[in-house]
Amino acid sequence: MTDIELESLILSAMQGKKEAFARLIERFRTYAFQTAYGFLQDRMDAEDVVQEAFTKAYFSIGKLQSPHAFHSWFSRIVTNLCLDRLKRRRYSLASERIEEVAEQRDSASGLSRSLERLTIEEALGRLSPEMREVLVLRELQGFDYQEIAEILRIPIGTVRSRLHAGRLHLRKHLAPE
Repeated sequence: MTDIELESLILSAMQGKKEAFARLIERFRTYAFQTAYGFLQDRMDAEDVVQEAFTKAYFSIGKLQSPHAFHSWFSRIVTNLCLDRLKRRRYSLASERIEEVAEQRDSASGLSRSLERLTIEEALGRLSPEMREVLVLRELQGFDYQEIAEILRIPIGTVRSRLHAGRLHLRKHLAPE
């Protein structure tokens, strides 16, 4: 889909055309899921966030000022929903991951992969939500610094400092001892 076709599709959705919005869902579903999963590290929570994000977008797309702002606007919806979900989450990820590793202990390679994933997820989990959101947007979603600053509504210098601090934390935690 070209940029012009996408802009036309967004304009149609802004005018209340349901079929245009349905096509936007098709176009952005994978992106929304990858973003949500990057934050939440849980498939069901990510799917819930995606559904909620599209519902919010559907009911408020008419308020969007420009079709060019759609991507940043929609990214902000997904990001905010993920941050809300992380704030509400009260269960221990560590115990679930330990059970997962125990189930796969019969396979040495499965155990190795599980431990590696556990270590990365644990390191990400130790980051502040602010550092984690910047890392997910930059490293997993490929946004540049300016786009991240716009999505999160923070200065570009803050984006850089959070990325730097987050990367240092990950290197420190993931470095072999």
